[in-house]
Amino acid sequence: MLPIDRYYNMAIAGPPAFPVIREVPPYTDPSAGDIIIRTADGVDFHVSRRRLAVLSSRLECLLPSTAVSDPKFKPSINVSELSAVWEKFLRVCLVDEEWPYSLDDVSSLVEIGLKYGIPAIATRVRYALVEPTALETEPCRVFLMASAYGLPDVAQIAARRTLRLQAIDHGAFDALKDVSGLDYLKLLQYRSRCGEVARSVVSAPQQDGNVFHLPGWIAERPQLWSMLAVTCTGRCASDTRTVAVTEVEGKPATVYVSVRNSWIAYLDALGKTLERRPWGPCALEPELLEPVIAPAATACPACAKCIFRNAMAFAKTVEARIEQAVAEVHLTA
Repeated sequence: MLPIDRYYNMAIAGPPAFPVIREVPPYTDPSAGDIIIRTADGVDFHVSRRRLAVLSSRLECLLPSTAVSDPKFKPSINVSELSAVWEKFLRVCLVDEEWPYSLDDVSSLVEIGLKYGIPAIATRVRYALVEPTALETEPCRVFLMASAYGLPDVAQIAARRTLRLQAIDHGAFDALKDVSGLDYLKLLQYRSRCGEVARSVVSAPQQDGNVFHLPGWIAERPQLWSMLAVTCTGRCASDTRTVAVTEVEGKPATVYVSVRNSWIAYLDALGKTLERRPWGPCALEPELLEPVIAPAATACPACAKCIFRNAMAFAKTVEARIEQAVAEVHLTA
């Protein structure tokens, strides 16, 4: 079993370079193996009885028990699934390759595994659940499948990916019948806790009279609050608020600076957004940053030179802080 950090790295690094297998799989060669698995559409797969016994005692029990004297005769097992499914299933079980299976494939493979007493098949194809395309397009489905198949580390990765969505959304799929209401509840609770944690990142202490406070991690770092402060005396200075900050990082001395009201509004609006969608990149959304950048860029020639640079640098720092905080939240057992 691979550690969770490898799966997460796979999920964020982009699609893996799946091998291209050009040779004919051994189970399609009539001269190979000593038994036949015959599918519902009449396709024969030739497999070693010894390997089949290791793979599944339940499948081996389906073989006829009567001995046959003809050494060229191969006993057969008739299965109810189609050859397209069994070809993939045998490739997973008998060929040591990570084939690019879809989520539909994974559902079919696990169903066969459970039917014939090979529950470990879910672990074997877990890599397909953390393939980036699946996580980006159907994170809710991946979460529910991982929960149904007993893959908690994959479920955690997928749950994290659902945070970018406004709401939980998925279509019908085979594994849905194996998902419990508790799995849904875990995901809802996880998203709720992430929303609380994310909002706390941009929430400030209560206003003290006419003095406003920034979130502590911002107010205590001059390199951050200085991006928000207004130092010019032009039109920008008229739309500000007095804020208490720390003059030197690590020291208790407090000073008061003027911060654009648009930044205060930005933090408030971002907090409300994060409650519903606790995803770090929300900090960079244009509809939140435009009210900060546009007025300063048009009202003051001095601020116009630095507002975009400062706004993007600050928003990216906020994004990283949100992601760091949310990463500490885990699904309940």
